[in-house]
Amino acid sequence: MSVDFTKFQPHSGQLPSHPRDVFASLSGRRSNFDYLRDVQGQVLDTWYSRRDERDVVIKMNTGTGKTAVGLLALQSSINDGQKPALYVTPDKFLSEQVVSQAEDLGVSYTEDVESSDYHSGNAIGITNIHKLVNGRSIFGGPGNYRVNPTPISSIVIDDAHACVSAIEEQTTIKIPSAYSIYDEILELFRPDLKQYSATRLAELQDRTHGVIFRVPIAAWASKSPQVVEIIKPFREDDSIKFSWPFVQEVLTSCQAIFSGEYLEIQPLCPPTNMISGLEEAKRRLYLTATLADDSILITHFGASGNAAKDPITPSNAADIGDRLILSPLELNPNADELRIQQAVASLANDYNVVILVPSYRRAEEWRDYASLIVGADDISQAVESLKSGHVGLVVFVSKYDGIDLPNDACRVLVIDRLPEAVSNSERREAQLLTGGDVFSRRKLQRIEQGMGRGVRSSVDYCVVLLLGASLSKILADTHMSNKLGSTTRAQLELSKYAANQIQGSGVDQMMQVIRQCLNRDRDWIQASRDCLTGLAYAPSSVEPFSHHIRRAFVESTTGQYEAACREMSEAINLVEDKRSKGWLKEQLATYMHVVNPSQAQKVLAGAIQDNPNVMRPIDGVSYARIPSEIDQVVNMRNKVSDLFSNTTAMVLGFRDLHDRLTFGSGNAQEFERTFKELGDLLGFRSQRPDHEMGIGPDVLWSLGNLKYLIIECKSEASSDIRKKDVGQLTQSLHWFERQYDTCEAIPLLVHPTGRFSPSAVPDPRMRILNNDNLQILRETLLQLARSLAYRSTLENDEAVVEALRLHHLTASRLVTKYTRISRR
Repeated sequence: MSVDFTKFQPHSGQLPSHPRDVFASLSGRRSNFDYLRDVQGQVLDTWYSRRDERDVVIKMNTGTGKTAVGLLALQSSINDGQKPALYVTPDKFLSEQVVSQAEDLGVSYTEDVESSDYHSGNAIGITNIHKLVNGRSIFGGPGNYRVNPTPISSIVIDDAHACVSAIEEQTTIKIPSAYSIYDEILELFRPDLKQYSATRLAELQDRTHGVIFRVPIAAWASKSPQVVEIIKPFREDDSIKFSWPFVQEVLTSCQAIFSGEYLEIQPLCPPTNMISGLEEAKRRLYLTATLADDSILITHFGASGNAAKDPITPSNAADIGDRLILSPLELNPNADELRIQQAVASLANDYNVVILVPSYRRAEEWRDYASLIVGADDISQAVESLKSGHVGLVVFVSKYDGIDLPNDACRVLVIDRLPEAVSNSERREAQLLTGGDVFSRRKLQRIEQGMGRGVRSSVDYCVVLLLGASLSKILADTHMSNKLGSTTRAQLELSKYAANQIQGSGVDQMMQVIRQCLNRDRDWIQASRDCLTGLAYAPSSVEPFSHHIRRAFVESTTGQYEAACREMSEAINLVEDKRSKGWLKEQLATYMHVVNPSQAQKVLAGAIQDNPNVMRPIDGVSYARIPSEIDQVVNMRNKVSDLFSNTTAMVLGFRDLHDRLTFGSGNAQEFERTFKELGDLLGFRSQRPDHEMGIGPDVLWSLGNLKYLIIECKSEASSDIRKKDVGQLTQSLHWFERQYDTCEAIPLLVHPTGRFSPSAVPDPRMRILNNDNLQILRETLLQLARSLAYRSTLENDEAVVEALRLHHLTASRLVTKYTRISRR
């Protein structure tokens, strides 16, 4: 007769609680889990000693077993009585990987989080962030009216940084412009938008691609009840039904931003505190990679500031694979991009090459070389194909995190251009913060996330190539690269050592170095190991104002607006960067309007002094004329020295400007900003009056000698010049004449075709800059940069003047050389 061992209760029926004992007790472990890795044991020991802290962060290098750590921590919590336990991933694809890990580890799991196995703690629930954070979440979303929502006692948020975009999407309303309610809400705010900027309203009505327009704070506060009535009949529509329950609860703490594509209504912080299961969980464990900035754990999840600042890490950070990180344009700022692409494509004959691009528009540049171009719906299948064997060159669109490409799945990883802001709020935030410390840190974090896709264990290896002048410029800046995580920084330092030996050489020499690493050269492997030896994890960085932003929002959700204002004031006092300070003041004004509307307008008046891109007060701001007399050489030298630390950075900066001065780039306001930057960099004085004042031209350049260039940009135009376009330029001329009475105006229309439609009658003074003109100007900028870099020409005023004359970029020559007289 066989013995029934299932009734045996060891140690008086108590289940093991320490994660090491839990691991030892798992009888179903497969061979790949014969033992815990040292780094896993280290972090689990520390977590166990801190397990009763509500929020704990664990940071581990990619490939060191974070998933197993999370599963063991949850099983430990279940055995400790803290059940049910939930494991949350960024998406379905990664949930599948956790399921596989749970099976290998021998941990009981369920994907049915409404099952008795989950509720009783007999199994760990596995789901993704979309199921947890939505207005109708079974875990207690504000639109789920169950008497007893599905509870959570212990929760792991895996790859927390990769969950951010999903959380923002799930808590934001997006109403497409094709919907009737878009037009109804636009009509509701039409008088307010017209008063703020008639030009931008006209672009919005034309559905101009790239235009974004935030509803003024006072108008939104007064008319939000009417917005509720307009949306209410459509609240079951698939596009809003999962986010509307969040938004309707915090409408006065939201920003409403129109674009030509949709209306976006977004809370100032994701209202994850409204998910009762998440808010009431006793243990919340956040698993992250080794990224330096953990502010989002506070602003998006409501984690405590102490947890974000004091993460658990292994004692040594050297357990990461080998990476060579090269920027071809930093090696040679004059390198031909087509030649670089061809060289990268040649590597795909022998290795899997993965290209990360920000958009389908950029993906088209690789179509001739690509085996696959992969969008969001095809990621899982593409990753499996890469893991299974040689595919060739695979392009992933707008996917800089959340994919694992270990070993031969990816031996060459190319990050081609920075990630683009996609949502209205992201694009507006980019406008407000570009050039400031906060935005720079965020961009750097996305780059570091992308670079982590190709090395997934300590025995893995990969070559990372960074393409595009903007990307190269960021990492060429020592101030920026020092903000990277310690392992990335160490590997970048080794890569720069290698790069210095081939500085200025061609693509062929770069390819020799790449193949040297891919062929596992012994000296390279040794150097790679040496650069990591004894390396500790970098201290965690948190934006000092992040917990105040979160507290302010939470206070506002319970109607405590005065407390919210106090928190925002504390946040502002912690910031020195003016762009960030103005951005925070705009948020303060949003809360302030509820308790003191007149004071809110004063706050906006102060904010615009720090950052001219924030909302203007109702009464506007006084216009400050730019000087009519300038010293182009002195201005140019000062601007270049402010922006660039060396000649390589300068050439990359000019090349970045070259790349962004492109018609049809998809962002009209970004094009205007770039045109202003061009004026500043050439030594003129420039403004964006319509953006900053709500009236006047898109861009204004002072050329000196009482001459000004009045510029209207139509970068996204898909037809010839219309009567309306000419009318806008005429109105801008009238504005200029009122502001600059005795000065000379040169009206310039920047338009792809430069052709006039039959109804458009040009002003005789008007000049045109069309696509042909723009291409010549763009190439001239690169030539100017090379001239200025040669023998440090910038230090010699006469040489600078000569360079500007040679390239026809002086005030007297620029207009006649690069624009033409308007003709029908």
